[in-house]
Parts: sequence; structure tokens; C-alpha cells
Amino acid sequence: MKFSTIFNTLLTGIFAMLIISCDPLEDAYDEIDQIAEENGVDAGVTIEYTMVDADYATVANSLRANATASDSTLANFIEDNNVLTADVDASTQLSAIVNEEFPQFQKGAAVQVTYNLLESTLEELGATNSEYLENNYTLSSEDYASVSSQAGSAGFFDRNIDVSNELPVILNDQVRDAQEGDIYSVTYEFVDIAYSELSGETIYNEGFATTLNGYESISLVGDQEWAWGTFGEDTYARISGFSGGAVPNQDWLVSPEIDLSGEDGDITLLLSQILNFQGAAEFGQELDILFTTDYTGDVATTEWVSVGANLSSYPSGDNYDLHESEVALPNAQGNTIRLAFYYESTTDFAALWEVVNIRLDVGAAPETSEINELYEFTGTSWSAINEGAYYLNSDDYDSFGEQSGQPGAFDNFSSSVSPDDYLPRFLEYLMPYAQEGDEFVVVYDYFSGSTSARATTYVYTNGTWNSISFEDVQIEKTDQFKNTGNGFVFDPSVEIFMSSADYQIIVDEVAKTRPELLNSFETAEDYYGADAFFENFDIRVDSRDPELQPEYAGLSKSEAEALIQERLLEGLDVFLTTKYADAQPVPGIQVLYTVNYATYDGNDGTDSQTFELVGVGEFELIESN
Repeated sequence: MKFSTIFNTLLTGIFAMLIISCDPLEDAYDEIDQIAEENGVDAGVTIEYTMVDADYATVANSLRANATASDSTLANFIEDNNVLTADVDASTQLSAIVNEEFPQFQKGAAVQVTYNLLESTLEELGATNSEYLENNYTLSSEDYASVSSQAGSAGFFDRNIDVSNELPVILNDQVRDAQEGDIYSVTYEFVDIAYSELSGETIYNEGFATTLNGYESISLVGDQEWAWGTFGEDTYARISGFSGGAVPNQDWLVSPEIDLSGEDGDITLLLSQILNFQGAAEFGQELDILFTTDYTGDVATTEWVSVGANLSSYPSGDNYDLHESEVALPNAQGNTIRLAFYYESTTDFAALWEVVNIRLDVGAAPETSEINELYEFTGTSWSAINEGAYYLNSDDYDSFGEQSGQPGAFDNFSSSVSPDDYLPRFLEYLMPYAQEGDEFVVVYDYFSGSTSARATTYVYTNGTWNSISFEDVQIEKTDQFKNTGNGFVFDPSVEIFMSSADYQIIVDEVAKTRPELLNSFETAEDYYGADAFFENFDIRVDSRDPELQPEYAGLSKSEAEALIQERLLEGLDVFLTTKYADAQPVPGIQVLYTVNYATYDGNDGTDSQTFELVGVGEFELIESN
């Protein structure tokens, strides 16, 4: 934190400037309290305050509260770069910070806040690469199944599936409102081996051919219970809580003992099932699959391991289609286990659940990699983005290191694990033939309270990849906030040092009604005396031509000088009302615009005038200097 106090009257014993670290803040607050106690907290005191990292984070969190993708992207940029942009309503955000930091100061007190600003929007800056972040599609179990039954059962693609052919088809089916130029990141699971290599040894298989075959049906609530069933050639264990309507039930189907004591490989449960009329029932809750290594004979006192929420895929729950999925049974090997299927219905929903086949395989369960790829809609089809941009995958993070404090530990970056420490070298590997000035966008996951995607542009300069920095184009800006008695509000008072462009505004206004008073270059005029080339007001009497301005004819020198000064002030008003036509007054605040300008009367000079904003884009001269 950086702040200072300034008094309009001479006060002693006050520091002109205090620089205090942001964390902790106790010393800073003690100093403010001391100033308030010794010198009062009302009119006459002004606090100078420079925003610190925590303040930019406060603004970012305020934007994230809006819960929109664009606000989240803007928030990330502000927090990462410690800078505000033209997208942000600085007056609102900063007044909240001021009121939080300086609650003890009362009516008439002022706080001048200095902060970093980019005078453009993120879109204008091209800073966020938002086109890579706005849309994502993650493949569902139905998407895998649409490619092949093996993919549907596994819930991932193997190395024999040509993903580049399948993903455009899936996107075309699932993303119906895409516009030409839309970019989607597509997320799917992948293993770099064939499905045929994944099949372990089957050590248990139950298809309920004629009976429940030793599976025990236990009904805790309701009359409905698990029972054997058949339809055509299909046989299954079946339950439904529907009896003239949905009725409450709680039921268990518990397997006989399954001896895995001689197995040391990972155990995978492969399940074939049918689910209809699912309603609000959820796997892992009202529909669950469990196992235990220590069955007490009582389902209520047995310690169960639930795996129902971890299936590789799920039935749609609204038809009689057979669905196949799998799930690992952690640490089941080396034990004797029992499987269980738990069912619950209420008066609101009563699913029909049929367990058609239960199979246990032993063998190393495959570890999938999460793959992200970028696709662009051409207007008629989807095309992979293979140049200029790349979305990091789980294997990429792992390649950076999987220990604590490395990206592979959680497959993301953060404030303590900076992408700039890893991505430049990664790009050297990815783009070995990069040329000077080449740009490349890397999309990655970043943790800041929660994990979200970010996209950073890197530029190849002098043999290295560097992320684009905006420090060279940002400015330092100071806004003032005054306490009206009801807290601090933005005081948009402005001090202006006129530039060539400002003088040209006046010249252009004169050109609309008195073009004959402009010079041949149209950079100066003789009515108000504005000159954009020399950046001053020409106040010489002999620069006015009485033939073009007969009002000067017959005037004494002092009278002519008075008329020139009168028109100069009018010219300043023209400048203000033109440049600040949308300026808004603030209730309870005297908003002042102080204009500093240069003059020429044969010698160079400077002067200033102060105007009060009295209406929208309306100004009144306070008092002529």
C-alpha cells in the first residue's frame, strides 16, 4: 500500500508520504487513525493512495461475481497484469475500495487514487484471445458410443480411432448454433494403446441366466424388491418402484462372496444395464453400485465403497437400450468381496433398473489422458486448428514435472507456478523452426481460487519466446474521490494541459462557420487564436485582420487585447463542450476542469483557467485569471 496525506492549511507533524507494505496493514491503518485523531477527518484533508496487487485482485473478484465468461476473462487479465482497462467502470470499482480503506474520513475529505490503466478494451488490445476461451465441448458417453461400441463401453478413444475424422462429425451433430469463425475447444479421454490390449483376464461373470443365482434381495422400505426377470432372450436382475404410480422404496441386491484373494492386479467391474424412467435419481445416490471387503450380514452396518458415481459412462435413463460401462474397484484385489446394487425411489420418481450382466476383469486399468483440441467452424464444417494455437493436455503438464510446485501436480498453472517459467521452452520444442516475430497462442488451465482456461500470446523475439507484455502501453492515472457525507464518490475534476489535438478541436469548430479565418494549412484560426502547429493561442493584436473581423476596426490596443482575451475564454469553452460533451455532473461535488494553455504575444507564455461543470457537457468559467 502506498499513500500520503496533504492538507490545504499548514499542518505540522504529518508525513508527506507513507509507503507501507500491503500485508499486514496494521501500521497503515494506525497511521490513518493517528492523522484522523490529530487533524480531523473532514474538509481539508486529502489522502493520496496508490493501488497495490490486492486492490487489483479485489476488482477482479468483483468482476468474477458477475459469473459471465467475458467478466471472468477480464478479471484474470486484471489480476495477472495489475492494470485496469477501458472495459472497467473505474469510478465504481475504486470508490468501493476507497470506502473500504478509509471509512473514518467524513464529509469534505478526499482520496486521490493512482492506478495503472490501459486506455483500450481487451478486444481492442487483442489481449485475451477470448475466441479460444468462449466455447468448449466435452465428449459424453453417447458421443463415444456413436463412434464404436468399444469406445462407448470404455468411455475413451484408443490409438486406432482416427480422432481427426470423428470429432468434426460429433461437433456437427452436437453444436447446432455455430457461426462461421466460431472456435471450440474439444475435450476427450484417450489411451495410446488398442482396446484389444486393455482386456484383462475375466475372473467373474454373472448373467442371471435362470435365477438371481445367490444374489440376495434385501428390501428396507416398500413392497417392491429386486427380482429375476426375462424378456425374449435377455435375462436380468430387475427392480422398479412403480406401482400404480411412483412409491417409496429402498432396496439392496447383494452378491454372494467373490474370492479375489489370489489376485494382485487391478480389478475392473464391467456392467451391462438398462435404465428407464430415471427421473431425478442419480448414480452414486439413489442408484448406486458398491462393494465391501467386510460384509457383516447387515447392509446398514457394513462399510461400503461406493463407485456408482465413477462409471466410465451412463445410460441415458429414458429408454430400454442396453448400456455398457466400467469402473475400477480400488484395492479389491487380494480380498474376498461382495458387490451390491442399491435402489431408491420416492413419490416423485421410480426408475426401472435392469442389471443384465456383471463381469470382473483383473489387469492393469488404463490411465487415460485428457486431450484438448481446437476446432473452427468454416460455415459448413469443422476444421482442426493445427497452426498458431495449441491447447495443453494432461501429458504436457506432466512433462513439466509432477512434483509439488510443478504444473503436472494438478495439471494447471497458478500464481506460484507461472506459465512463463515453462511455456517458452515448451514452444521451442513445439515450434523448432520459428522465425523472428512469429506469434503463437497457448491455451492452458490456471488456478486462482478456481480453475479456468486462459490463453496467452507468445512472440518469438531474439531467439526466445516471450509472452506479450502491456507494461509499455499502460499509463498511470489518478482519480479523485470526495466524501459527500454519504461516503466517497468519484470526483471527475480534470486538469488539462492542451495538446496540438486540443487546439485543433477549436480550429475545426471555427472552420464550420468562419472558414475564411483559417490559415492555408487549416491548423490555425484567428477568431479565438488557436494554433495546433505551434500549440498555443496567438494573442497578438496585429494578427487580427479588421477586414475579416470588422469588430476590431477602430479599437484601441487595450480594447483589442480585451476582445482577444474574451474570445480566448470563449474558445476554451468551445474546446471543453466539444471534447467533453458527455461529461456528467456529480451530485454533491463541485466538478472542476482546469485548462492549462500556451500563449504567444511576441513572447511565449502560459496561463490557466478553471471551469465548473454545471450540466451535461456544460461549463461555466469560475473566474478569469
